[in-house]
Amino acid sequence: MSRRPTGQCRLCLQERSLCRSHIIPDFMYRYFDDEKGEPRQYLFVPGDPGQRIRRAQTGIWEHMLCQLCEEQLNRYETYAKRLLDTEDLPIDVLSATDDYGVIAGVDYSMLKIFQISLLWRAGVATHGFFEHVALGDHEETLRQMISGENPGPAHQYRCFMSAIIDGKSRELLDLIHTPETLDIDGLLHVRFVVGGFLWLFVLSDEPSKEDVPQMYLQENGQLFFLKSDVRQLSFIMRSIPAMRARYRDVMALLTKKRQREPEARKRGPGQ
Repeated sequence: MSRRPTGQCRLCLQERSLCRSHIIPDFMYRYFDDEKGEPRQYLFVPGDPGQRIRRAQTGIWEHMLCQLCEEQLNRYETYAKRLLDTEDLPIDVLSATDDYGVIAGVDYSMLKIFQISLLWRAGVATHGFFEHVALGDHEETLRQMISGENPGPAHQYRCFMSAIIDGKSRELLDLIHTPETLDIDGLLHVRFVVGGFLWLFVLSDEPSKEDVPQMYLQENGQLFFLKSDVRQLSFIMRSIPAMRARYRDVMALLTKKRQREPEARKRGPGQ
């Protein structure tokens, strides 16, 4: 087994052996197909239409965190996975319609630190898939909050969540869109699409007059989320033609491979 490299952990800033840290947590792209029991293939969709769409069963990782910090973030990831997978948690459904849902009983600290860890990891990552995430001075503030296990007040780096469905009430779990930094109403936002959700972070530690506090995670454990039809998300729909073309290319290669296999068996080894 190869030795881990040594370097500065991006979270605790100590010189330590570094783990292979997933930028997007492992569980967010390791959902399994219910019918076949096999790992899904995911579409990594870049924001630039000229860049290639990539299919993969594993995510993007870097040597970023030491073992202690990896374990710290894993606690938040474990909680978020249970929440998003609707496992046995003391959660109350206050309201549920075709357009939105409201739940109560969420562990504010656990989910909020998970949210901001997503944002921070994308900001410090060096992989080109995250090149459009620019945190500036917020990077250090986020690092200190995560390292100190401080979720901050609800308005600080608030995150709006929306479940993405395909028009038939099925979540689109196999789509990962490159995170992007956007200017919305004079405030910088960072937008993710991963794990069947759109995550929209506000890069601000101050409340806004335009805020509707009920629309993001509250300190009392209440969480509101929208349900968005993918056909209404223009930034995703612009990628559909390229996604279809990529799909046809992959299917053509698989067809050629299947056609060659019987011929190879007939010839036998070494022929």
